[in-house]
Amino acid sequence: MKKAWKVAVFFALTLCSGSCWAGNLVGKSAPEITIREWITSNPPDIKNLQNRVYVVEFWATWCAPCRESIPHLIKLADKYRENGVLFISLSADKSADKVRNFVNKKGINYSVAIDNGSADIFAITGYPTAFVINHRGKVVWQGMPRENKFEEAINKAIKEAQPALVAKDM
Repeated sequence: MKKAWKVAVFFALTLCSGSCWAGNLVGKSAPEITIREWITSNPPDIKNLQNRVYVVEFWATWCAPCRESIPHLIKLADKYRENGVLFISLSADKSADKVRNFVNKKGINYSVAIDNGSADIFAITGYPTAFVINHRGKVVWQGMPRENKFEEAINKAIKEAQPALVAKDM
């Protein structure tokens, strides 16, 4: 009986990997982002994200998988900056000073803020959880930022946005 229970738990966790950390928002309009305080300078205008591909990541300084994802996110932010992709990272930490020191120590190169309820709006139940939002404001992917499909979703969102953005510029 114990073995059957362990097998059932293993399969449940395997099926949920990443997608169980939040309510399924894929295909829906991205929820509003609410922040308490920006940690990094030059924050994006979160009220004006139309026609932008962006990533929203939920994390915390005390979260080991979050800390492990940071070098990957730094590389992706550098790689996709020229494509106009914004990376917005919302910390669950309460202390802005603690997050500011952490961001400086790690050399984080994307926008970081202290969350002010966005985790509830996005139905976050675990960290880290990331979302890719396309130029139409729709969530096109959600899961763990270390998953291979994360970067694939960013690339796909960029490719889908390019024709619309080129046509708009004409």
